[in-house]
Order: sequence, then C-alpha cells, then structure tokens
Amino acid sequence: MNHQKEETFIKNLDHLGIVAGIVDEIGIVEKINDLLGTDTRERVSAGEVVKTIILNGLGFVSKPLYLFSQFFEDKAIEHFLGEGIKAEDLNDDKLVRVMDKLYKYGLTKLFLIIALEVVKKYGISRKKADLKKLTQKINEEFLKIGKQIAKLAADEFEQPSLAISRIQELESKLKYHKISEVQIIERQIKDKKVLYKVTGDLRENQELISENQNSSGRFILATNILELTELSAPEILRIYKQQQSSERGFRFIKDPLFFADSLFVKNPERVETMMMLMGLCLLVYNLGQRQLRSSLKTEKATVKNQVNKLTERPTWRWIFQCFQGIHVLIMQGVKRVINLTEERCRCAVVGGGQ
Repeated sequence: MNHQKEETFIKNLDHLGIVAGIVDEIGIVEKINDLLGTDTRERVSAGEVVKTIILNGLGFVSKPLYLFSQFFEDKAIEHFLGEGIKAEDLNDDKLVRVMDKLYKYGLTKLFLIIALEVVKKYGISRKKADLKKLTQKINEEFLKIGKQIAKLAADEFEQPSLAISRIQELESKLKYHKISEVQIIERQIKDKKVLYKVTGDLRENQELISENQNSSGRFILATNILELTELSAPEILRIYKQQQSSERGFRFIKDPLFFADSLFVKNPERVETMMMLMGLCLLVYNLGQRQLRSSLKTEKATVKNQVNKLTERPTWRWIFQCFQGIHVLIMQGVKRVINLTEERCRCAVVGGGQ
C-alpha cells in the first residue's frame, strides 16, 4: 500500500498582511513597474521588491531589521507576492539592482509621484484639516467668551469707565469674534447712588475669520538673509523642504528596531536610496494609521489599547503587536490563516489587511 507523505508548512503572517494591504491599495507595485519597466524574464519585478522592502522595514516589533532574504525565510511570501515566489528570489543581488534602478530614475521624482497619488486617492488636504481646526477654535472661543459676557452682565460697577474697561479687556482676548452693541445700563439705588452694568453681543468677526481661512494650509518661512539676490523665495522653500525631509527621515531611522545592513550603504547613492525607501515606509505607516482611525471614527467603533481601554485612535504600532502569532497553515496545498480572532478580523477589515 502506498502512503502519500502529507506535507505541512507554517509560515508567519503576523501584521504584515495589514501592511501589504495598504501597499496594494496605494498601488505602489504597479506605479513603480510603470515607471521603471518590467522584464518577463524576472521572477520578481522592481515594484514587488519595493513592496517587500516596505514589509521588511515595517516588520519591526521586537526584532531589528535582518538581512533581506533571511527576513522572509519564515514569512508567507507567496501570500504577499504570488504563487511560486520564494525567499531566495529576494536575494541581495536583486535588491541592489532594484535600488540602483530607483536611483537612476530619480528618487525625489519617484517619491513625489507616489506621494501625489496618495494625496489624490485619499483626498488628503492640509487646507481641509486646517479649516476644520479653525471651525473648532471659533466655536470654542464663542462658548468661552460668551459665558464670560453673560457673567459680566450680572456684575455692577460704581463707574461706567470700569464697566467699559472690563468689556474691552474681554474683547482684547478675541481672535475670531467681536463685541458689538455695547450698552451701559444705569440703576439707581438708595441715597441716589448709581450703579452701572454693561451688556454686549458676541458676533463673529468675518474679516478676521476670512484672513485665517485664506491662510489655512499655509505657513510662513522667514530668514535673516534679506537680499533677494542671495536667496530667492523659491530657494528658501526648496531648502526648507530638504531640511524637513531629512529630519523626518532621521527620526524614523533612529528607531533602535530599524537597522540597515551595511551591504546597502556602501556609497552615497545607496544611502540616498535607502532614505527614500524609509520615506515610503513612513508614508505607508502614517497612511495605514490614518485609515484605521478614520474607519473606526466613521463606524463609531473602538479597539482596546495597551492598557486595555477602548479607543478610536490606536497607533498602528500597537495594532502590529496585536497581530503577532497569525500564521498561514499550508497542508496538502490548501492554505488557511490561523489565529485570526474576531477582534483581529475587525482590525484587518478597517485597516485594509491582505
């Protein structure tokens, strides 16, 4: 009697399915393949390599970033890239060739194209966010000062100048409103003594509000170099953007769980390419966290945070930790995701998991 040997494999999925889902939703693989081109002889395209670099970069939870191929030895790589793709296909030579292609195309240009796609696809607007904050500030000021005016209307003063002084003091605190129709009310008491009250209407100052609305989504850059011939306005903006990009990237790279192998940083071109790839990791992370929080808010749903309290604003890093221990079980060619609880399923759905 012949007994067929039953083959069983277990591969780690963990939180990388969520990361892969966001990468696919953005369309990073397709965009990079369109820009760099594809070769039918290659088992793994440039876009797919970049996807695995992002998975690698955001694979940190309690481990540093390992060598590229080693990182995927126990991962469900076929689940992320397709049937037949093995960890050994993601070798150092392949990674270096793709990094060189990225640099040759233009790192800033490539990142900008992907970032603009994200802005367009998800309707991300700095101006919209600023206007929302402005509306909130206007409402908060109206409530706060409105209560103070109502309280002031009940106070009595011996001199009308004192009443006027108090109303002016309140008005000096206003950023988005003005106090109009100020009236001094006299009240005679015994011994013909007169006391004074002050009233006024709190109204929106449309001129100030319009100024703030017009400046939404903008900020001021200043320099002590005053000669336009030495430093033009476009040059100021360019230098500022470079500084901001560097600071953001270095903050990400300083994480003790994020280490790059020396193989990829032997020359300045590779350093720049690695920084751009880290920027993509940061883009995916922030977008994933934004989408998760937005979905929870829309559905009026919550998840438990690190101290077991319900929140609608969890960090993606915490969600990563919650997804540890999820595996892909492969038995006789049949795949099954195991340890995917109801809570994890809900997070995966709202978070864009794969």
